[in-house]
Amino acid sequence: MELLTSGTDALLRTRRRAIRILKAWNAQATKPGFSSHQLSVWAYEFVEPRMGLVGAVHTVLLEAALRLQRGEPTKDPRSVSPDLKPLIPDADAERRLRVAADKLAKAIADPDDIDTVAEVLEHLFPKTMRERERAFSAASTPLSTTASLGLAGASLLLPKTRSWREDTAVER
Repeated sequence: MELLTSGTDALLRTRRRAIRILKAWNAQATKPGFSSHQLSVWAYEFVEPRMGLVGAVHTVLLEAALRLQRGEPTKDPRSVSPDLKPLIPDADAERRLRVAADKLAKAIADPDDIDTVAEVLEHLFPKTMRERERAFSAASTPLSTTASLGLAGASLLLPKTRSWREDTAVER
């Protein structure tokens, strides 16, 4: 199990986080293109010390696309199974990785451009962004006023809340 346990704490943390993001990205497609194991192996191979999380994810996407483009295999690091292959045709897998890497590079180049970053996130994580949008729109539904509910009317006698006197009432 030393595959993902070698390296400094910071490197291990970055790798684990990158793998989670890559798995989430992979799950966005109707048909995932890569096994979790393959994504983990790529993260092990391509994520290096002192990389930031976004840079690590970008590097994995880019290097994996280049590897597929060159027709190079991804070896099982423990040599217990055959070479790791995408779950979809290599050309489709390479294109999917390259497009994601290019989109992410666009956001990295201009991190302060909210529209660009939002567009990239929408492209990379469409299901997640739609769910988030639905959650936000539900949370921002305007509340009804009491008048619109028909609750405005004559004043009521409301008891004044005091623990030492029960018989006091206030007219409002």
